[in-house]
Amino acid sequence: MLEDRSYIGEIPFKRQWYPGKQKPLIDRATWDRVQALLGDKVYHAHQMTFAGDVISCAHCGRAITGERRTKRTKRTKSGEQHYVYYRCSGYTAPGHPRVRVTEAELDRQVLKLFGRMRIEDPEIRDWVGAVLASQTRDAQSDARAQREELTRQASLLVAQQDRLLNLRLGDDVDQDTFALKHTELRDRLASIKLQLDVLDRSHDETAELAAKVFELSQTL
Repeated sequence: MLEDRSYIGEIPFKRQWYPGKQKPLIDRATWDRVQALLGDKVYHAHQMTFAGDVISCAHCGRAITGERRTKRTKRTKSGEQHYVYYRCSGYTAPGHPRVRVTEAELDRQVLKLFGRMRIEDPEIRDWVGAVLASQTRDAQSDARAQREELTRQASLLVAQQDRLLNLRLGDDVDQDTFALKHTELRDRLASIKLQLDVLDRSHDETAELAAKVFELSQTL
């Protein structure tokens, strides 16, 4: 189940995964976090720079997806040439513009966007950096609060597990009741530990991302 992309609304076709019409049962953010916890050892549909909920369609708001096309050619040793295109995942919907953009063109547009973000005034540039740093600190504070609350809940569950075990040893609860409650507490504790792990990884990965992107935009 953890490796089945059907749960995020995709369908397999010719050893690739593409956006399907079914309603996703798992949101993409949760899916990505689980893959990170698994060590990222699962298959990715499109290992393409701009695909995967990075950009949304200006026409309908759906995620932009990528597709790789292979054409026969005599120009390469392999006899094949690969082209990468990006389009809306709702590309085939009635009335939707049939627009596809090559990866090279999208690269050009992104670099042009970074060019427009260039701030010449050093005082304004420093101010923007300070605002981003402040927002990062706020995000870190929220993450710490969430971590403290999850840790508190985990401690309560461990205490409940101990009490349940003592009740069973004292023969105050029967085996069936003990097994049922033990499974419930174990699953709740596992869920909290997963949330803590995700929170830690998310903190490490994104704590200063905004500031770094801004710095990159000023130096490209």
